[in-house]
Amino acid sequence: MKLFGFASLLALQGLVVDAITTPNLILIIARDAYSASTASSGLQGYGIPFQTLLVPSGGVALPALNSSTTAGNFGGIVVVSEVAYQYPNGFLSALTAAQWTSLYNYQTSFGVRLVRLDVYPGPDFGMTELPPDECCSTPCITPLTTSPRHHHRHCWRGLL
Repeated sequence: MKLFGFASLLALQGLVVDAITTPNLILIIARDAYSASTASSGLQGYGIPFQTLLVPSGGVALPALNSSTTAGNFGGIVVVSEVAYQYPNGFLSALTAAQWTSLYNYQTSFGVRLVRLDVYPGPDFGMTELPPDECCSTPCITPLTTSPRHHHRHCWRGLL
């Protein structure tokens, strides 16, 4: 009986998974202190600790998101206004594609939420802009729908 118990433990050893841990610390990524305060005021009200990363138009390195494959450094991430700036080729995020990928991978690997506040609808959210002949010739503000067939003067179409 003891041999069977020892063999069972050896077989289960390969199934043991290290626990993933994250602290109760929220990372707020914003363009400036005012934008960061719009995201942090609710956290302050509940005593939730946070760390702010201010991103200038030239970009900045992300803080270390994790210290090992099982230890994350943040329990959640809030990005305000995509940290977007007006560049010669339009409004774009000051975060690089590689940095966004790092944030998405961290979210998946550590099971934390990535919240994006004050974001213009677009392809990242399953939204596509309607051509002028399907919409209005001047900008309009209309509600979004989850039904692609139901659009009357909608400038955006997509699933939320």
